[in-house]
Amino acid sequence: MDKKIDATVNELKGQLKDVSKRTQNLEEGMKKTRVEMREMKKDEERIWAGMSEINKTQEEVWDAISMNELRQREVNLRLRLVPELQGENIKEKLIKEIAQWMEMDIEEVTKSVQSAFRLKTRSAKARKLPGDCLVTFKDREMRNQILQKNREKRLNIEGNYIIIFKDISIRLLKRRDPYKPTVQILEKNNIELRWEYPEGISFVYKSKRHRLTSLEELGKFLRKYKEQNFTKM
Repeated sequence: MDKKIDATVNELKGQLKDVSKRTQNLEEGMKKTRVEMREMKKDEERIWAGMSEINKTQEEVWDAISMNELRQREVNLRLRLVPELQGENIKEKLIKEIAQWMEMDIEEVTKSVQSAFRLKTRSAKARKLPGDCLVTFKDREMRNQILQKNREKRLNIEGNYIIIFKDISIRLLKRRDPYKPTVQILEKNNIELRWEYPEGISFVYKSKRHRLTSLEELGKFLRKYKEQNFTKM
Protein backbone atom coordinates (compact mmCIF):
# COMPACT_ATOMS: atom_id res chain seq x y z
CA MET A 1 0.00 0.00 0.00
CA ASP A 2 2.82 2.38 0.89
CA LYS A 3 4.56 1.55 -2.36
CA LYS A 4 1.43 2.49 -4.33
CA ILE A 5 1.16 5.79 -2.44
CA ASP A 6 4.82 6.51 -3.04
CA ALA A 7 4.40 5.75 -6.74
CA THR A 8 1.37 8.02 -6.96
CA VAL A 9 3.18 10.80 -5.12
CA ASN A 10 6.19 10.44 -7.40
CA GLU A 11 3.92 10.52 -10.43
CA LEU A 12 2.21 13.66 -9.17
CA LYS A 13 5.58 15.25 -8.45
CA GLY A 14 6.63 14.45 -11.99
CA GLN A 15 3.46 15.99 -13.39
CA LEU A 16 3.92 19.10 -11.22
CA LYS A 17 7.50 19.37 -12.37
CA ASP A 18 6.34 19.09 -15.99
CA VAL A 19 3.61 21.69 -15.44
CA SER A 20 6.11 23.98 -13.72
CA LYS A 21 8.51 23.64 -16.65
CA ARG A 22 5.75 24.32 -19.17
CA THR A 23 4.60 27.33 -17.12
CA GLN A 24 8.16 28.63 -17.04
CA ASN A 25 8.43 28.18 -20.80
CA LEU A 26 5.13 30.03 -21.28
CA GLU A 27 6.30 32.89 -19.06
CA GLU A 28 9.54 33.14 -21.00
CA GLY A 29 7.56 33.08 -24.23
CA MET A 30 5.29 35.84 -22.95
CA LYS A 31 8.28 37.92 -21.93
CA LYS A 32 9.84 37.41 -25.35
CA THR A 33 6.53 38.31 -27.02
CA ARG A 34 6.22 41.49 -24.93
CA VAL A 35 9.77 42.48 -25.86
CA GLU A 36 9.01 41.82 -29.54
CA MET A 37 5.77 43.82 -29.30
CA ARG A 38 7.65 46.75 -27.73
CA GLU A 39 10.18 46.59 -30.55
CA MET A 40 7.35 46.41 -33.09
CA LYS A 41 5.73 49.47 -31.49
CA LYS A 42 9.03 51.33 -31.63
CA ASP A 43 9.40 50.33 -35.28
CA GLU A 44 5.83 51.51 -35.93
CA GLU A 45 6.53 54.85 -34.23
CA ARG A 46 9.71 55.25 -36.28
CA ILE A 47 7.75 54.49 -39.47
CA TRP A 48 5.03 57.02 -38.58
CA ALA A 49 7.67 59.63 -37.72
CA GLY A 50 9.34 58.98 -41.07
CA MET A 51 6.01 59.25 -42.91
CA SER A 52 5.20 62.47 -41.04
CA GLU A 53 8.55 63.91 -42.08
CA ILE A 54 7.96 62.86 -45.69
CA ASN A 55 4.47 64.43 -45.65
CA LYS A 56 5.92 67.62 -44.17
CA THR A 57 8.54 67.75 -46.92
CA GLN A 58 5.89 67.15 -49.58
CA GLU A 59 3.77 69.98 -48.16
CA GLU A 60 6.77 72.30 -48.21
CA VAL A 61 7.48 71.37 -51.85
CA TRP A 62 3.86 71.97 -52.85
CA ASP A 63 3.88 75.27 -50.97
CA ALA A 64 7.00 76.32 -52.89
CA ILE A 65 5.32 75.38 -56.17
CA SER A 66 2.15 77.28 -55.21
CA MET A 67 4.14 80.37 -54.22
CA ASN A 68 5.97 80.25 -57.56
CA GLU A 69 2.61 80.02 -59.36
CA LEU A 70 1.34 82.93 -57.27
CA ARG A 71 4.23 85.12 -58.42
CA GLN A 72 3.47 84.17 -62.02
CA ARG A 73 -0.19 85.09 -61.48
CA GLU A 74 0.51 88.47 -59.85
CA VAL A 75 -0.59 90.27 -63.03
CA ASN A 76 -3.87 88.32 -63.30
CA LEU A 77 -7.40 89.09 -62.17
CA ARG A 78 -10.52 86.94 -62.25
CA LEU A 79 -13.89 88.50 -63.01
CA ARG A 80 -16.95 86.49 -62.03
CA LEU A 81 -20.56 86.82 -63.26
CA VAL A 82 -19.68 88.69 -66.47
CA PRO A 83 -22.68 88.11 -68.80
CA GLU A 84 -21.80 85.66 -71.57
CA LEU A 85 -22.87 86.07 -75.20
CA GLN A 86 -22.34 83.67 -78.08
CA GLY A 87 -19.53 84.79 -80.38
CA GLU A 88 -18.41 87.49 -77.96
CA ASN A 89 -15.03 89.20 -78.08
CA ILE A 90 -14.49 89.11 -74.34
CA LYS A 91 -11.22 91.05 -74.43
CA GLU A 92 -12.74 94.04 -76.24
CA LYS A 93 -15.84 93.87 -74.07
CA LEU A 94 -13.90 93.91 -70.80
CA ILE A 95 -11.54 96.68 -71.93
CA LYS A 96 -14.52 98.85 -72.81
CA GLU A 97 -16.36 98.14 -69.53
CA ILE A 98 -13.23 98.60 -67.38
CA ALA A 99 -12.30 101.86 -69.14
CA GLN A 100 -15.77 103.30 -68.56
CA TRP A 101 -15.82 102.13 -64.92
CA MET A 102 -12.29 103.42 -64.21
CA GLU A 103 -12.99 106.67 -66.11
CA MET A 104 -9.97 106.06 -68.34
CA ASP A 105 -9.33 106.15 -72.08
CA ILE A 106 -9.93 102.86 -73.88
CA GLU A 107 -6.47 103.17 -75.46
CA GLU A 108 -4.82 103.36 -72.03
CA VAL A 109 -6.61 100.24 -70.77
CA THR A 110 -5.94 98.44 -74.06
CA LYS A 111 -2.20 99.02 -73.69
CA SER A 112 -2.22 97.54 -70.19
CA VAL A 113 -4.11 94.33 -71.06
CA GLN A 114 -2.01 91.41 -72.25
CA SER A 115 -4.86 88.95 -72.75
CA ALA A 116 -8.39 88.13 -71.64
CA PHE A 117 -10.46 84.99 -72.09
CA ARG A 118 -13.36 83.16 -70.50
CA LEU A 119 -12.73 80.00 -68.49
CA LYS A 120 -14.97 77.01 -69.03
CA THR A 121 -15.45 75.08 -65.79
CA ARG A 122 -17.76 72.22 -64.85
CA SER A 123 -18.86 73.93 -61.65
CA ALA A 124 -20.03 77.07 -63.49
CA LYS A 125 -21.78 74.98 -66.12
CA ALA A 126 -23.49 72.84 -63.45
CA ARG A 127 -24.79 75.99 -61.71
CA LYS A 128 -25.76 77.52 -65.08
CA LEU A 129 -23.48 80.49 -64.47
CA PRO A 130 -21.16 82.21 -66.94
CA GLY A 131 -17.54 81.11 -66.69
CA ASP A 132 -15.02 83.35 -64.94
CA CYS A 133 -13.00 85.73 -67.09
CA LEU A 134 -9.24 85.70 -66.64
CA VAL A 135 -7.51 88.97 -67.47
CA THR A 136 -3.71 89.20 -67.66
CA PHE A 137 -2.13 92.65 -67.46
CA LYS A 138 1.31 93.67 -68.66
CA ASP A 139 2.24 94.78 -65.15
CA ARG A 140 0.78 95.00 -61.65
CA GLU A 141 -0.01 98.72 -61.77
CA MET A 142 -3.32 98.43 -63.64
CA ARG A 143 -4.28 95.31 -61.68
CA ASN A 144 -3.74 97.18 -58.39
CA GLN A 145 -5.70 100.21 -59.61
CA ILE A 146 -8.64 97.95 -60.45
CA LEU A 147 -8.52 96.23 -57.05
CA GLN A 148 -8.49 99.64 -55.33
CA LYS A 149 -11.40 100.88 -57.46
CA ASN A 150 -13.31 97.69 -56.67
CA ARG A 151 -13.08 98.48 -52.94
CA GLU A 152 -14.61 101.90 -53.61
CA LYS A 153 -17.22 101.05 -56.24
CA ARG A 154 -18.35 97.73 -57.72
CA LEU A 155 -18.11 97.12 -61.47
CA ASN A 156 -21.57 96.67 -62.99
CA ILE A 157 -21.97 95.08 -66.41
CA GLU A 158 -25.46 94.88 -67.91
CA GLY A 159 -27.05 95.03 -64.46
CA ASN A 160 -24.73 92.43 -62.92
CA TYR A 161 -22.34 93.34 -60.12
CA ILE A 162 -19.04 91.72 -61.00
CA ILE A 163 -16.90 89.92 -58.43
CA ILE A 164 -13.22 90.74 -58.91
CA PHE A 165 -10.48 88.81 -57.16
CA LYS A 166 -6.85 87.80 -57.47
CA ASP A 167 -5.94 84.66 -59.39
CA ILE A 168 -4.90 82.29 -56.60
CA SER A 169 -4.38 78.52 -56.85
CA ILE A 170 -6.98 76.15 -55.39
CA ARG A 171 -4.39 74.77 -52.97
CA LEU A 172 -3.75 78.17 -51.39
CA LEU A 173 -7.48 78.95 -51.28
CA LYS A 174 -8.15 75.70 -49.40
CA ARG A 175 -5.43 76.61 -46.90
CA ARG A 176 -7.62 79.59 -45.97
CA ASP A 177 -10.62 77.52 -44.90
CA PRO A 178 -9.70 77.12 -41.18
CA TYR A 179 -9.17 80.89 -40.89
CA LYS A 180 -12.52 81.91 -42.39
CA PRO A 181 -14.57 81.90 -39.14
CA THR A 182 -12.01 84.30 -37.61
CA VAL A 183 -12.01 86.40 -40.79
CA GLN A 184 -15.80 86.69 -40.61
CA ILE A 185 -15.57 88.00 -37.05
CA LEU A 186 -12.92 90.56 -38.03
CA GLU A 187 -14.87 91.75 -41.08
CA LYS A 188 -18.08 91.95 -39.06
CA ASN A 189 -16.32 94.36 -36.70
CA ASN A 190 -14.69 96.36 -39.52
CA ILE A 191 -11.20 95.20 -38.59
CA GLU A 192 -8.95 95.31 -41.64
CA LEU A 193 -6.98 92.16 -42.34
CA ARG A 194 -4.53 90.83 -44.84
CA TRP A 195 -4.19 87.30 -46.17
CA GLU A 196 -0.70 85.88 -45.76
CA TYR A 197 0.91 83.33 -48.08
CA PRO A 198 1.06 80.39 -48.25
CA GLU A 199 -1.42 80.61 -45.35
CA GLY A 200 -2.55 82.82 -42.51
CA ILE A 201 -3.88 86.30 -41.74
CA SER A 202 -2.52 89.47 -40.18
CA PHE A 203 -4.49 92.27 -38.49
CA VAL A 204 -4.46 94.73 -35.61
CA TYR A 205 -6.52 93.84 -32.52
CA LYS A 206 -6.36 95.46 -29.08
CA SER A 207 -3.73 97.90 -30.41
CA LYS A 208 -1.45 94.97 -31.25
CA ARG A 209 -0.53 93.55 -34.65
CA HIS A 210 -1.17 89.83 -34.92
CA ARG A 211 0.28 87.62 -37.65
CA LEU A 212 -1.17 84.12 -37.55
CA THR A 213 0.53 81.89 -40.12
CA SER A 214 -0.24 78.42 -38.75
CA LEU A 215 -3.20 76.62 -37.21
CA GLU A 216 -1.22 76.40 -33.96
CA GLU A 217 -0.84 80.20 -33.83
CA LEU A 218 -4.53 80.64 -34.71
CA GLY A 219 -5.52 78.28 -31.88
CA LYS A 220 -3.32 80.12 -29.37
CA PHE A 221 -4.84 83.47 -30.37
CA LEU A 222 -8.42 82.20 -30.04
CA ARG A 223 -7.70 80.60 -26.64
CA LYS A 224 -5.98 83.75 -25.37
CA TYR A 225 -8.80 86.09 -26.33
CA LYS A 226 -11.70 83.71 -25.71
CA GLU A 227 -12.16 85.16 -22.21
CA GLN A 228 -12.52 88.60 -23.82
CA ASN A 229 -15.41 87.22 -25.90
CA PHE A 230 -13.54 87.62 -29.20
CA THR A 231 -15.55 84.79 -30.78
CA LYS A 232 -18.81 86.51 -29.72
CA MET A 233 -18.01 89.93 -31.15
